[in-house]
Amino acid sequence: MNAPAIHVHTVSDRSTVKYVQFMWDTMRNLATRPDDLRLTVHCLGNIVNAFGELKNGRCVIVNINKDNETGSNAHAAGVADAIRQTNDGAIHIIADSDTVVVVKGWDDYVRCKLIDEKIGIVGVTYEDVGGFSSGDKRTQTYKGIPNVVWCALSPRHSWSGLSVMPAKHKTFQISNDRMSKIYNLPIGYDLLRDVAWQIPQYLADNNITYVGWKHLKGSRGGKVLAKDISDYSEEFHVDDGIPFVVHQRGSLRNGYRDNGVSKNFYDRVDAHLNVESAAPPRWTWNGMYEVVTPSPAIVSVDPIIPDDPTASSGDGGNCPAGEWIKATFDGTIVWPKQRTPAPKTLDVKFLPDHGIKSLRLEGTTKDLFVAVPPLNGYAHAMTIRNMTAGVVTVKTSEGDRTVAVPKDACWMLLVDIDGVVHVT
Repeated sequence: MNAPAIHVHTVSDRSTVKYVQFMWDTMRNLATRPDDLRLTVHCLGNIVNAFGELKNGRCVIVNINKDNETGSNAHAAGVADAIRQTNDGAIHIIADSDTVVVVKGWDDYVRCKLIDEKIGIVGVTYEDVGGFSSGDKRTQTYKGIPNVVWCALSPRHSWSGLSVMPAKHKTFQISNDRMSKIYNLPIGYDLLRDVAWQIPQYLADNNITYVGWKHLKGSRGGKVLAKDISDYSEEFHVDDGIPFVVHQRGSLRNGYRDNGVSKNFYDRVDAHLNVESAAPPRWTWNGMYEVVTPSPAIVSVDPIIPDDPTASSGDGGNCPAGEWIKATFDGTIVWPKQRTPAPKTLDVKFLPDHGIKSLRLEGTTKDLFVAVPPLNGYAHAMTIRNMTAGVVTVKTSEGDRTVAVPKDACWMLLVDIDGVVHVT
């Protein structure tokens, strides 16, 4: 039996180290296959040495821009770093550091849902309108669809095109039936664009199925959390009432078990785990799994600038001297930044289909030219994120129409009978 590995990702700064350690220890203790779990802590700051021994775990430092050093932007930078590591055949889980799985065999439940039932994403959801924190205001998060507080991503889908950066300073209005169905909000409401607010649209655009777990409170259906616990904390059940994961919230303000909020929460968790850890697993996955990885794209480089095998390649991820470019297609690095010199033309070759491809371009080069496949019987789309130093010009390898993707922009491009066009 070949069980798919589960790769857990969490974002941490110095204040949440102890939360991460408890989250990970509990995941391993309650897992049916703990040796098939691995953890990456996406660290906001140089705190790697603070974690000590993490079984099957590692820490990476997330480089964030000076303008994004705190709050939602920093958290989103860590989540984006996690998204970049998907598309490798494993199940990937994104979890807040102050979440705790509370059920034996949780890992096989995820395998049953994502592998056997072929669901694209499962996970926790936001409060409905009128909740403890959401209130009755007309600006709301999307509803009923998993968010990145705790979600599991199927390896059958590509996630590399999912953007997660927030834009909380500006909402947009749900103005028609289609938008209402995508975000599960009434027409006339405004969408709060918190971290990963883009998930509903991404699922809709890529025909990805989902199961969102209902948001519960201690006073409203909670079994791990009791009525004397503040409804600020959250609980989520699966399969008609089995507690699966709980979420303290407020870990940046509340030290781990250091005050009433955190101590009360973890006292309840401990009491539940004392019983659950002695019970048999609630689920057992008995399926077969063949590792699924997205087919790597072939990116060839027009020999306008010949490759120099003697050029310095840099060390430890440092940029080589002069201009550089890094290209990532559907999560696969197809032109590493250590390879020099930087090309001026990239010919992106893939088999067009009805899916949405994703090309991410980073570097100091300017005026890059990108060629993508022509129609070939299928109208196809791709997102291009331009993080180079100038405009990226895109055209099909056959045809004259071009689209100029500005610096620091992410555009959706459609290739149809008229050639390449900008559609979003």
